[in-house]
Amino acid sequence: MKTFKEFSLNIIPKGHQMVKILQSKQGEVMVTKKGNEFNIMFDNQTVDTEDNERDAMRSARNFVQMMSKGKLTGANSSNIGGKRAGKGGYFK
Repeated sequence: MKTFKEFSLNIIPKGHQMVKILQSKQGEVMVTKKGNEFNIMFDNQTVDTEDNERDAMRSARNFVQMMSKGKLTGANSSNIGGKRAGKGGYFK
């Protein structure tokens, strides 16, 4: 059984048609169509709008690649405290 948060991530806005869902580690990127416009959506918010499906799919793939890069995140285990102490980390 899905929780409400998991279920709400896949809700298509009213008047939109689903074109494709791309999976990433951070979540799902949806490509929807409304009229003659294609919308790229992440967490039910429009990230980008394109005029044709080909450009929309290209933009969605680029967005997924940007989201998966580690350089955009804040502090993580690999860069806290400077250089690592060697193989195995700090605690051996």
